[in-house]
Amino acid sequence: MAPELLIAIEGPDGVGKTTVCQLIKQLLDDVGVSAVLVKPGQAPFREFVDSTVNTISTSAQVFFWISTVCHLSSQIQSIREARVVISDRYIYSALAYAKARGVSLQVDLHSLGIRIPDFSFLLSADTAVLKERLSSRHLTSSVDTSVYSNSAFLASLVEEYSTFGLQCIDTTHMTPYDVAMVVLQTAWQANLPSSGLPQH
Repeated sequence: MAPELLIAIEGPDGVGKTTVCQLIKQLLDDVGVSAVLVKPGQAPFREFVDSTVNTISTSAQVFFWISTVCHLSSQIQSIREARVVISDRYIYSALAYAKARGVSLQVDLHSLGIRIPDFSFLLSADTAVLKERLSSRHLTSSVDTSVYSNSAFLASLVEEYSTFGLQCIDTTHMTPYDVAMVVLQTAWQANLPSSGLPQH
């Protein structure tokens, strides 16, 4: 049987998605709920696409990212050992970045044949906080730099994310643990009320 629950954590680089996803998995493991953490376009593929950002068309990059989500979706459906799948980015990030870069897209998610997340959360934070978090991890890519050096692009990216109706969590003044707890409490109240969770 495919996993009961797919939780997608979306948002721009530096907002804390990976840390929050890891904490969600840890919290689920602690209460005996099997979970796996996935991410579309894992390394070395992401590094390759990032390195070609100035040499291949934006449309080609967008096609790549959407295809990685479609591939990941098929992998998720074949997972048998986990009750919950947590995705560090999913289809909404691929579409938001594409549209913010000027690619005109009208995508029917159901026509892609992907599994639609049961819950999709958009993590946000003040621009200054995003830059600080990126610089602190010393992994700023050329794509990250282009995003945060262009305030108009960042504003467009945030606007595109807002069109999807995701559940938004402003992480500016929250710890990663607090964010993970908000995600889990929201999902559990609606889907898995019998599962125990650590107290906030």
